Amino acid sequence: MWLAIISIITGVLVGSILTVSVPIVFAKYLSVAVLAALDSLLGGMRAILEDDFDGTIMLSGFITNALMAAALAFLGDKMGLDLYLVAVITFGLRIFGNLGYIRRDILTKLRQKHGKAPQEKGILLPEVSIMKETAPSTTEVLSASLTSPLLETKNQEAADDHGQSKEN
Repeated sequence: MWLAIISIITGVLVGSILTVSVPIVFAKYLSVAVLAALDSLLGGMRAILEDDFDGTIMLSGFITNALMAAALAFLGDKMGLDLYLVAVITFGLRIFGNLGYIRRDILTKLRQKHGKAPQEKGILLPEVSIMKETAPSTTEVLSASLTSPLLETKNQEAADDHGQSKEN
């Protein structure tokens, strides 16, 4: 895993030092290739965390995904459609799904390391119980409104208006 992190840092440094201009014609292909690489990288990191990593599967997945995405982009260019967006959306969903899994797994391991129990149902926020302690139940609201002094006064006034009294 350290090799992957060092490779990413090295690639970012080399990429920021060297400037390579890509013709606008190939921009769609390059964007899809970068997304395919990022998807494969995060998929590999997820597989490592799940103890299910296989380098051959990761490499073949990268090549297959990149070729399929490039083929969609090429076919879309020939048809006059933006089919590369299909690959962008698919890779985007997979990237964020893998990133979410990696984040949850790291947070769970950190909690276990520090002796904190994981939250139920994957909710990471603490439970807020302000409303539970101060808000009345529906039954309490209804019973209070039916027996309120204001309501009794209005009922008495209505009865007096109709010539009836509440005492009768």
